[in-house]
Amino acid sequence: EALLTGLNPEQQAAALCHEQNLLILAGPGTGKTRTLTHRIALLLADGKATADAILAITFTNKAAREMRERLAALTGEEIAAQMVIRTFHAFGALLLHEEGGVISMGPNFTILREQDRESFFQRCFPNLSERKSRRLLASISEAKNLLLPPGHPELNAQISAPENFPDVYRAYQAALTAREMLDYDDLLLLPATMLESHPEILQRIQARFRWISVDEYQDVNYAQYRLLRLLTPPEVNLCVIGDPDQAIYGFRGADRSYFLKFQEDYPAAREIRLRQNYRSSRPILSASRQVIDAGSGLPGQDIWTGIAGRYKVEIYQAPTDRAEAEYAVHQVERMV
Repeated sequence: EALLTGLNPEQQAAALCHEQNLLILAGPGTGKTRTLTHRIALLLADGKATADAILAITFTNKAAREMRERLAALTGEEIAAQMVIRTFHAFGALLLHEEGGVISMGPNFTILREQDRESFFQRCFPNLSERKSRRLLASISEAKNLLLPPGHPELNAQISAPENFPDVYRAYQAALTAREMLDYDDLLLLPATMLESHPEILQRIQARFRWISVDEYQDVNYAQYRLLRLLTPPEVNLCVIGDPDQAIYGFRGADRSYFLKFQEDYPAAREIRLRQNYRSSRPILSASRQVIDAGSGLPGQDIWTGIAGRYKVEIYQAPTDRAEAEYAVHQVERMV
């Protein structure tokens, strides 16, 4: 099978696992995207899935573009174009464009860019200081990512914020609605609450996307986790890939515990570990594992590499930022 050529045995096992929900534990440099895209291509080649039944979710637009390009190379542009390959937020926007009418959301809404959100908020509340505005905006973002809309009975209990927070939150959301605008966090809050409250739409989406893949699963937050749980009844196949030790979105509410409880959520799921690192040399891998294992709280992943490496890892403590930069430049020049 041409689609298995170049995959190592662990990658092949993951690419061929189609009958169960699948958790792929993939350390750094182990070929996550390659494994995921070859698995999707094999689903199509084996006739188990149609392209329009495939939903692939990433965390960045760059990762979505890369996945689409790789799938186009494997399956052809026409087939790849039928798949939905998006970030969580872009997928949320798609759901709202298609189904938002049930929550009085017109198809021509505008998404407020992150860099414009603060200035919009300050125009809504000109008497608030910049510091307090930022604090309130952070609390609004936290509430939305916990799927707590304005007026939710758990709002005060779950969000630590100034006393006037519920009123500010309600007024801010009303200002967005009046202008047919959504902020970034609404792209998770509104689709999740819409699917929960409209089972007929949920069933339609579940029937549409029978094969769901999620990259960087260690970085999901509560809203993303709930959205996935809604989309994956027993008849939908879910494949997630990631590494709890590479979780980087804690500041956005990401919680790697969702990765660690995957098999509790999906008891019949299979777990496959990718252990061969193709990116780093042995000294780098050894040093990084010592650092990660010390604070991980997880059992070691036994990552290995066939790259010997010419240099040992050195620890350099720079007295200033400038000295650190100069040292890095000097070392790069010496190596090349």
